[in-house]
Amino acid sequence: MGFYSEKVFEKSFTNDVSKQAYLELCRWAAINIFNNKNLSSYVTVKIEKLKKKKPTFLLTVFLCVDEKEIKENYCKKCKQLHTIFYCVDKPRCEECKLHGYKKTLEDNVKNMKEFIKGVLENDWEEE
Repeated sequence: MGFYSEKVFEKSFTNDVSKQAYLELCRWAAINIFNNKNLSSYVTVKIEKLKKKKPTFLLTVFLCVDEKEIKENYCKKCKQLHTIFYCVDKPRCEECKLHGYKKTLEDNVKNMKEFIKGVLENDWEEE
């Protein structure tokens, strides 16, 4: 298991001076991503310098999900439900195909992507 990552958002920053474009990107990311507890623990960013007429930097935001954590929570719930409904038998984890886990992961990723896009696509005030 590892991390699942998917691109969620892009924003470019252009200025006549390369350093200023980069600093604008950093300031925006600090205010709108890293200052927000709800986002900062679920995203990672990539910064690229684009070859254009004016200095331009591209900020790409990725949703990152720790698959191990989701799998552990899924297995814990499965074992609890199995204990409640089938008191005698132990759960047969070796027979589990993790279809429910995969569906849970897909739902979590979809919901987090929508949340992150919604937060980042709002018109932010420059502080």
